[in-house]
Formats: sequence, C-alpha cells, structure tokens
Amino acid sequence: MGKLKIEKDNVVLSIDEEDLAQYEERGYTKVGAAKKVAPEKLEKEVAKLTEEVDKLTAGKEALEETNKKLTEEKEELAKEVEKLTTDKEALEERISKLEESKTEKTGDPKESNNKK
Repeated sequence: MGKLKIEKDNVVLSIDEEDLAQYEERGYTKVGAAKKVAPEKLEKEVAKLTEEVDKLTAGKEALEETNKKLTEEKEELAKEVEKLTTDKEALEERISKLEESKTEKTGDPKESNNKK
C-alpha cells in the first residue's frame, strides 16, 4: 500500500494507508482533504470578513481623499514656487540694473567701496 500525508495542527505525518482510520480517530486528516465546518462558523467568519472589508474600504476612501488634498496642495505650492522664482528673477534683474547705473555714475563699485 501507499503512503498518505496527514495533518493535525502544525504536525504533518506520512503514514501507510492502512493506518489512516486510527489516526483519523485521533483527529488527524488527510492533507488536502475537504474539512467539514459548521455553517454557523462560516457565517460568523463571513460576517467578520465583510466587516473588515468595509473598514478597509472606508480607510481606502479616506486615503484617496487625503491623497487628493495633498495633490492639490502640491500643485498650489508648485505655482507659488514658480511665482517666487519669477519674482526673484525680476528682483535680480532690478539689482543688476541698479548696479550698472551706479557703476556708470560713480565708476567701479568695488573701487568706491575701497576708498571709503
């Protein structure tokens, strides 16, 4: 006769087919065999799983809303950075023009700073 694999809890054994009945009396089942479960247990488990799915769905929706808000804030900040960069460039250009006009009026600004 051939060997069968049986299990109970975390124990897996390999036994001869002829010994299966005595191991089944001790609570062992064939590996891969369909297990009998009371319908009430299944209903409770389905209810628990459904509740968890609902919680996860609500959490997912909250995360999506947060992600949407963060994306909007990111876009607003990008616009603000662009505006500030433009303002900075305009100010640098004004400073450059002021330094050029000062240089034209007084000569080299470095030399005038050294004389003082």
